[in-house]
Amino acid sequence: MIIESKPETISRWKNLRLEVSWAIIGAVLRVAEFIAKVLRVENKVGPFKAERAEQE
Repeated sequence: MIIESKPETISRWKNLRLEVSWAIIGAVLRVAEFIAKVLRVENKVGPFKAERAEQE
C-alpha cells in the first residue's frame, strides 16, 4: 500500500462506518415502528381479532 493513499483509506473507512451505523439505526427504528404498529393493532382489535380473521 502506498503511504500517500492512507488518509484516503482512513476517511473511506470512517465514511463506511458512519453509513453502516446509520443503516443499523434506520433498521432498528423501522423494526421499532413495526412493533409499535402491531401492538397498536392488537390493542385496537382485542377480543374482536378472531372474528376479523374469520371474515377475511
